[in-house]
Amino acid sequence: MADNADTKAGATLDTLRNELDQLRSELSRFLDNAGDTARSKVKEAAATAEGVAEEASKAAGRGCTVLKDTVREQPLTAVAIAAGVGFIASLFLLRR
Repeated sequence: MADNADTKAGATLDTLRNELDQLRSELSRFLDNAGDTARSKVKEAAATAEGVAEEASKAAGRGCTVLKDTVREQPLTAVAIAAGVGFIASLFLLRR
């Protein structure tokens, strides 16, 4: 009877070991897939951010060109605006 119990316990232990090995294998595959998915999403986000940054740079360049043209066409207005902005900035800084 003791031998029978030992045999059953050994079989149960072997079954548990096999199931644990299978679980480890599945967990490893899951983590590999999760890592691949994360890397893919990071690459997509980086490409999107790069595109947005490039568009922002182009827009800033166009804005700078427009500003330069406006200053050349209306220099007195540009000087008056700059003086006004400087005056208002000085009021804010002197209030401290």
